[in-house]
Amino acid sequence: MPQDEPRRRGRPARAEPARGTGYRCTDPVRRQLTIASAFLNEPNLQGVIDRAVREYLARLHDNLPGFADATAAAERTVAGGADNVTELRGKRT
Repeated sequence: MPQDEPRRRGRPARAEPARGTGYRCTDPVRRQLTIASAFLNEPNLQGVIDRAVREYLARLHDNLPGFADATAAAERTVAGGADNVTELRGKRT
């Protein structure tokens, strides 16, 4: 890390919030992920897992009939908000 940059603590910032999935792996898989992190220039195993999942999902979008439509419909549902939640109106004091 260059000397002129302040040290950062904690997790790196993400473009969108992420929730833990509790992914666990065997030691041989962990070793392969560690080796992949060097090849992919990812600083940690989570970055490797995130990249692998994104690439896998992209393949599903391209090759699995109906998957792209189903995920687009799910995104529209989530973007529309939950039907059982009412927005607060006015100022809260």
